[in-house]
Amino acid sequence: MKTKQPPFSDLVSIRPSAIVELEGIVTRISIEWYESNKNSVKLIGYSLILLTKEGEQRYIDFEDFNSMMEKARQILENRSLS
Repeated sequence: MKTKQPPFSDLVSIRPSAIVELEGIVTRISIEWYESNKNSVKLIGYSLILLTKEGEQRYIDFEDFNSMMEKARQILENRSLS
């Protein structure tokens, strides 16, 4: 599920999300929604949703929450240096 990451200067938003499965459908949802409903869905992994100035959505998927948050931190640090 990994896709190419856009240049940091093109990013307008970075959204952490959970990847869940419910009744055979896999989707990305907010961490808050997952925390409120985790007993009714199967957690597949985590994802950063990257939104670009052009309106594109790109995804970087992770197996665990801490890896996702570390990557978000790295992106934000590099973006502030751009």
